[in-house]
Amino acid sequence: MKKSFVFIFFAFFYSNVFATESYITVQIEPEVAVIVGATWRINNTLAEEVEGILNPDLITSWNSSNDTITVQGGSFYIIEVLDISQSLPSHDCKKILPYKLFVRSSQTVMSTADYECVVSELSERVSTTTPDSGSISVTISPQSVNDKGAMWKVVGFNIETDWFESGKKVEGLEFGTYRIEFKVSTPGCNAPENQVVNLDSLSPDISWEADYVGPNC
Repeated sequence: MKKSFVFIFFAFFYSNVFATESYITVQIEPEVAVIVGATWRINNTLAEEVEGILNPDLITSWNSSNDTITVQGGSFYIIEVLDISQSLPSHDCKKILPYKLFVRSSQTVMSTADYECVVSELSERVSTTTPDSGSISVTISPQSVNDKGAMWKVVGFNIETDWFESGKKVEGLEFGTYRIEFKVSTPGCNAPENQVVNLDSLSPDISWEADYVGPNC
């Protein structure tokens, strides 16, 4: 009887202290923050005190909204959210301060990082007085990369287009913020970084030139 009790106690203690399969998921809101590149990571070096933190030197790579990462249970973690206040000045998205989460063993913790974004007076006038639409077109260079399958697409509010070839014009886009993404399937030819653009009554039609670089372009 005594041996059984010791075994049960050890199993309970092990599962609650030493289990490592725990998870953290962070959802970023609002959607406009995600579009302009808001990301999150664990950065335990920002902790004011290390008590209760198993790995005080842990800094992970940046993760997208709704990404899930594996962590060790029974520990606190510091969530750092990227400052996007300069990426979208027209919406005045205030920086989110780092915050602490406790993760138990074998637990999935889901957290929401909610940016407080205030649309500027100009943006409000644009959206209320001119409920119109705009367009985005992209020209890819050099020409050789187009022959190798270079393409682009638009990601925005409740929309993700198909992949398009150079010169395509996407019309009927509601005014707002969009992200232009690029791809190419040839090793040694690098696509440009994603670009964030804003369509409004002052700039309803945007034409973008994308330059691919690399020895195999």
